Amino acid sequence: MIKTSNNIYLVYDQFPSSNLRQHLAKNPPNRKQSNIIPYSELEIMESIAKTLQTLHSKNIILLALSWENIYPREKNEIFFGDWSIARLSES
Repeated sequence: MIKTSNNIYLVYDQFPSSNLRQHLAKNPPNRKQSNIIPYSELEIMESIAKTLQTLHSKNIILLALSWENIYPREKNEIFFGDWSIARLSES
């Protein structure tokens, strides 16, 4: 992250080629019982929650959160893709 007096710039590594919706479509969970969430899905949800917690701790609010804007990369690592309407909170 690069901050100037008027802007914040986010610098990423190379972006993954598929978003979360595409990733889950290519790698569907093997559910033997419909009420059990596979471990890989829990890891993705945990990573999303931790990333949002970090952003919120820095008063950054991401307003365009959707499956299409989440990019899983490696185990326990995700990127958020659309920062066009992210805002700094004043509190």
